[in-house]
Amino acid sequence: MLDDSDSNSNSNNKVNFEPSGLLSKYENTLNGVHLKYSKPDGSCKPDKKWKLYHFKYNKNLAKDDNYMNTHTYYSTIPLYDQEYHIIGNDSRVVGIKIRDDTVDEQHAVIQFKYGRKGTRDIYIIDIDSRNGTYINNERLDSRRYYQLFEKDVIKFGMCKDEFVLLNDEII
Repeated sequence: MLDDSDSNSNSNNKVNFEPSGLLSKYENTLNGVHLKYSKPDGSCKPDKKWKLYHFKYNKNLAKDDNYMNTHTYYSTIPLYDQEYHIIGNDSRVVGIKIRDDTVDEQHAVIQFKYGRKGTRDIYIIDIDSRNGTYINNERLDSRRYYQLFEKDVIKFGMCKDEFVLLNDEII
């Protein structure tokens, strides 16, 4: 004999075929970490050998505001091997790690994508960082792509290190 409470509970246990959103939660992860960034339509690999030249701030040399007297060359970071590079201080997910407390775990992204004329252009986007991303000392609006050009100087947060963008054609 069926109890009335059983029949009521069965009517409430209908299958729900609506999207739950659980799959998308796991869709954009790397090493178990949710990524703040997804590559856009038009993402592509570069057609030039772009590189970031990392110059570390050296307080022992900082005698005046002259750039060449305050920074020393540290490393070259190739950008031409993939479509985008996440920049930050979480080594589980970033391709370019910056060890500085003012740089977020996932701070910004350098992205290659097709431009309006079919060219392969290079962009940077700040992904809601606390302390900002800068091109030539101008702070970027968050979640907006900015096209990068040869010799642009990029800074992250309040880190005094500088990254200069060059490609093999200019060197």
